[in-house]
Amino acid sequence: KIVIVKGNLQKKGQPLVPSTSTIVTLQFIPKDGGNTFSGKIKRDDGSYEANLPPGVYNVIFIMHDTSLKLPIPKPKTLRTNFDIQTNQTLDLEIDS
Repeated sequence: KIVIVKGNLQKKGQPLVPSTSTIVTLQFIPKDGGNTFSGKIKRDDGSYEANLPPGVYNVIFIMHDTSLKLPIPKPKTLRTNFDIQTNQTLDLEIDS
């Protein structure tokens, strides 16, 4: 069985729309280990969708502007122990 989690990435309540030089990664990491699952992010409106098996996940996020020539930052945890058992919509707030 696969469930779908979808929603919007937001910054200060507004859709996160990254520039073309910005790499954005959204990962769902099973709490008990195993394969991680990526969220597919739409650059034009900040929405995402992830298809994954039911379980408990930690959700991490990395945003890196390659034009700044800085090292890739550490991932930020957006949610911990997120119990995903059915299809759902979840908006995620990015703090920086």
